[in-house]
Amino acid sequence: MSNRHILTESSKFPGMWLICYPDGTLSDMLNISRAQDIVMELNNEIERKGERIGELRKPIKRHTTKRRRPSG
Repeated sequence: MSNRHILTESSKFPGMWLICYPDGTLSDMLNISRAQDIVMELNNEIERKGERIGELRKPIKRHTTKRRRPSG
């Protein structure tokens, strides 16, 4: 199953579109302009979240400092 949102044309109402969500559910009917805007924004949000998750998975650089022994 894809994690992307997909546009699907309504078979019952020509010129009207539905958004197929990643879980398989469908949106209410929309005109093509509105549907494209919504799908683009939803898919961009998925990409942004993926980038943030990827950043969190990067290894953390640990800085080690050498302790100085007290003189004396």
